[in-house]
Amino acid sequence: MPDYEEKIEKLCLENGVRMIHILSSRKEKKLIDIRKKAYKMLRDEGLSFPQIGKIMNKCHSTILKVLRNKK
Repeated sequence: MPDYEEKIEKLCLENGVRMIHILSSRKEKKLIDIRKKAYKMLRDEGLSFPQIGKIMNKCHSTILKVLRNKK
């Protein structure tokens, strides 16, 4: 899993946030948008929703809901 953590860290650096913040429950729009990008990136890598949830410290149903939301 470290490979995925490196990709998420890179995404954070590109967007000027710390990884600890996107793994938190903070609800700032910028963090929500970056989380969504991370979920999509991990899903495109072939990870299951439970695997993404474990990496991102979220319930798998949260990942599913976010990725199904078209906004």
